[in-house]
Amino acid sequence: MDAQKKCLLTENDLPTTNNGYDAVAPTESGDVVTEVDVEIDNHNLETAVYHRRWYVLALYSLLAVTNAAVWNTWGPIAKASEDVFGWTDSQIELLTNWGNIMFVVSSAFFSWLTFSKGLRWAAIIGSILIATATGLRCISDSPSTATWLINIAHILNGLAGPVWASAPPVLSAAWFPAHQRTTATAITSMASYIGVAIGFIIGPLMVPAAPNTARNQTNMSDIIMDFDCEDSSEINTNRSINIDFILQERRNIMRLMYVEAGWAVLLMILVLIYFPAKPPKPPSISACIGRLNFISGFKILVRNGQFWLIGMAYFIPLGVNQAWATVLDVILTPHGISMNEAGWLGFFGIIAGTVSALLMAWFSDIFSKHMKWFLSTLMVLAAGFYLWFTLILNGWAPNNTASIYSSVILGGLFLMCGPPLFFEMASEITFPVPEAVSVFFLTLLFNLMGTIFLSLNIGNGWQNWANVGCIVACLPMLVIFKESYNRLNIDEAQQKNQFQ
Repeated sequence: MDAQKKCLLTENDLPTTNNGYDAVAPTESGDVVTEVDVEIDNHNLETAVYHRRWYVLALYSLLAVTNAAVWNTWGPIAKASEDVFGWTDSQIELLTNWGNIMFVVSSAFFSWLTFSKGLRWAAIIGSILIATATGLRCISDSPSTATWLINIAHILNGLAGPVWASAPPVLSAAWFPAHQRTTATAITSMASYIGVAIGFIIGPLMVPAAPNTARNQTNMSDIIMDFDCEDSSEINTNRSINIDFILQERRNIMRLMYVEAGWAVLLMILVLIYFPAKPPKPPSISACIGRLNFISGFKILVRNGQFWLIGMAYFIPLGVNQAWATVLDVILTPHGISMNEAGWLGFFGIIAGTVSALLMAWFSDIFSKHMKWFLSTLMVLAAGFYLWFTLILNGWAPNNTASIYSSVILGGLFLMCGPPLFFEMASEITFPVPEAVSVFFLTLLFNLMGTIFLSLNIGNGWQNWANVGCIVACLPMLVIFKESYNRLNIDEAQQKNQFQ
């Protein structure tokens, strides 16, 4: 195009074509955007990188950590919560599933809000939802009342999920220069995984379950207690577990609720005080180029075959793997791995995956335009280690604790390197479709995939093979995928012009 592109980052929030700016248009066929050709007058455009971008990134990441930690509250303290509230395993699973269900419900709204109003408004609403959710859990510890309040709380927390799981590329594009975008996306997208890992640790530390010597497992399903009073003599004692332990578990759970609520409120206040949608000047040339409007961008997105290739290579294996990880304790119990050990296994896997994802993102920023082959290598390695794990559990490979730990942790390590690269690759090939559209759509499909996996009640044993099969299935998609770097080409071309 010969027309000069005006900078999007003005007084209005993030990129939109409805603010009086020209947008990069799709090709004449109207099918997909394959190349973006722009000429920009350097005299009328200034870019700048601000130190405050790291504060914005840190605050956003902390909120993502909190959202995920709240989501993962009850699984790690399942025994204690069953003691205190009389819940069943299915009730605890429902609290977890509210995250996936509500993610699907609110994805379209937050995608539109982020695109049209900017990330600040999305962050404000998202932080208010988290603070409200954690506050509701503090109101009562009476089982009947608390059960309703906690379910409502997890519905609200789930509604906020898309803000923290889907917007990392939006933030990195608005605040970070081209050579830092993938790293910034990795930090923010891995924050949710860190939150899940923290849930595995902070819950059991603050709410240790009553020892097995104090409970009769066969009668635990009959537990019904009324905690309207502190006096243990007024509590229905028709159960075979020491009442002192129950009272202590109740106090510990409420202490955990207060801590998480206070932290969430603090973060909400920080967002209200300062969380701008964009910097005064853009960090890169591509950040100044108009995006397609919301509806047009979505129509072009769903007709883009390359987007579907990279999208399916993301949401099929990673959506299934995330769901598979939630039943890992069930899978490992018959093999002598306790629920507590499975939690630590999940924790170490997430930490190893997070560190490796940050290193891979930094590596991708340095050696740009090789994401396809990075992703292909990561998927091959992940499939290999998860296959090893599956063979161990089926008795076709040596079975020992070290092998089980190594196969799960290394499989997760390589697979978790993928999301930041997938997000950035999707943003590159679909540009000028807004990042708020392409990545939100990817994470919506990711959660749908996980929900479908968890809804399949066809016994045990198949989950491990499904996990391996879905990773292997993405490899042909990556092989035939044709990578292109629409945003990066613009930024690099402009940098070359500046040095000529």
